[in-house]
Amino acid sequence: MRITRRNQSIASAGARVSGSPRARRLGVVTTGALLILAMSGCATMPFAASAPDDGAPSAAVEPSQTPTVDVASKLLTIDDLPTGGWAVQPTDPSEPETSTDKAETTVCQGNLSSVLGTEEPPTVSFERSRTVFSESLVPTDDSEALLAKADAAVSACFGEQTERSVNGETILIEWEPLDVTGVDGAVKGYTLSASTGYVVTTSISMYLVAGDGVLVSVGVLAGSVSPDELAQLTQAAVDKAAE
Repeated sequence: MRITRRNQSIASAGARVSGSPRARRLGVVTTGALLILAMSGCATMPFAASAPDDGAPSAAVEPSQTPTVDVASKLLTIDDLPTGGWAVQPTDPSEPETSTDKAETTVCQGNLSSVLGTEEPPTVSFERSRTVFSESLVPTDDSEALLAKADAAVSACFGEQTERSVNGETILIEWEPLDVTGVDGAVKGYTLSASTGYVVTTSISMYLVAGDGVLVSVGVLAGSVSPDELAQLTQAAVDKAAE
């Protein structure tokens, strides 16, 4: 279900939780369901069980079926990060296992797997204080074509809010374009927001970049970084993927 877009305040380079205690609590829930497995401490980009999107191009672009290199080896490491204070985000095995939403979701509901052709790409996440930066790599024979397909699907969602059920709560998902500077090559930026009514509970910035044999997906999943630092981190990811 789509809803006409209402005026909202969107964070431009990070994730934010605001409003009442309930809104802040729901912000953690929606972040966990959309981009972060918050209860387990693991961060991921928006890839999950998906359904064809009725408001965007539905044809999936298949990634390379047999990558000639170990894609995971192209992910950033601590030594690759251009700015200080980051640590690899650990998992917490003491956290209890919880059930997850099984309903299939679309691009406009915050899920890109239907157009990127993968649900579990190699991913790494780093944390600094309360900020989380995450990178995923989608192997592909034509990264620029895959970027164009993803951008067409996401762009079709601009100006709309789409309902999604998360952990028993109904939230509204919205994509907006985000300006990108300081990153070489073909790149697109987006803000993915989750809200309850008029309250923006979570706002996440992400870039998609056509890399060498991979589509590089980066995002600030919690907290915030400056646009300049996000550009530096993204460029480092692109450069590492090209090695």
